[in-house]
Amino acid sequence: MQGIKDQAITPRQLTVSDEYQKYIHDIQKHTEAIKSINSQIIGLQLAITKVDESTQLILQQNLENLEKQLLRKSEEKNSLENTLTTFVSNVIQLAQQLSQTRSLDSNRLQKARALFEEGKYQELNKVLNEEDLSRQTSPALAGQALPLAWLRDSLPRHLWVTPALKGY
Repeated sequence: MQGIKDQAITPRQLTVSDEYQKYIHDIQKHTEAIKSINSQIIGLQLAITKVDESTQLILQQNLENLEKQLLRKSEEKNSLENTLTTFVSNVIQLAQQLSQTRSLDSNRLQKARALFEEGKYQELNKVLNEEDLSRQTSPALAGQALPLAWLRDSLPRHLWVTPALKGY
């Protein structure tokens, strides 16, 4: 979260977005599911020691199924956490890029900054476009493309409306 420490972006600017909230919600759901599965595993492990041999076999199969579920949920949670980390990094990078263009006063950049402040990254996609933006920026910034790749990772393909994203 170096960008937050450097004040390129505030925690509010990050957490206000619907995408961020969805990632957090999904991660919390997975965390709760993992806790539930772990509780069931502990219960089965205790029960296995207190039942007859034929019941132990059935409980052992249930235990193996729960362990598979636990592994799958843990992998899904890790994937969500990695996706969230990528999303946060890309938003921070976008914040840094937008702050570097403060001297530019195009209406589109002003609108982009406002959408960014509100955490409306999907709408920001409609306003910003790497090709058009690079034509509007100064020569010093012309080689620095805005990191629109984060939209590829955080938006469904059917929402990719800019030519800059369609090639991804």
